[in-house]
Amino acid sequence: MENKPFVSIIMPAYNAEKTIVESIESVLRQTYINWELIVVNDGSKDSTSAVVLAINDERVRLIEQENGGVANARNNGLNNAKGEYIAFLDSDDLWVEEKLERQVTTLVGGNNKMCFAKTWCFGENLNQTTDCFVNVALDFEDRDKILIYDFIPILTVLIAKDVLEDVGYFDET
Repeated sequence: MENKPFVSIIMPAYNAEKTIVESIESVLRQTYINWELIVVNDGSKDSTSAVVLAINDERVRLIEQENGGVANARNNGLNNAKGEYIAFLDSDDLWVEEKLERQVTTLVGGNNKMCFAKTWCFGENLNQTTDCFVNVALDFEDRDKILIYDFIPILTVLIAKDVLEDVGYFDET
């Protein structure tokens, strides 16, 4: 796909056999198709690896590691990521079909290096959702608010990889 940025999607997974197929399918349904999905199996004791290996799509890669926690798994995924942009999706979360396309379009050609979106929460009934977005007014006179209020759902983030390389990856402590 010429002129289309390559996106690496990092998915940490721990004992995720019951939810990971739906999460991966939400990636496979993306209207934007120039991506890789890196599933990092964080020492699962169930059949998470077998479930991922059964997915028939060459864009889906599995990395096995001993249990090191979610930050460690994300960092391992980042160390193996080939994309210009990075997205995150946990193994029990879902994306809407246009998520990547809309976000890549937002970032490409602009001055921004990161964007995020609102989320919906659902319980047992997937047809009943609630708005989970926390509204925090941010102005650039008070940039520290973004550090104080952890309001950006990681599953909505798309960020240029060079930003993460500059500021560092996830704190594993």
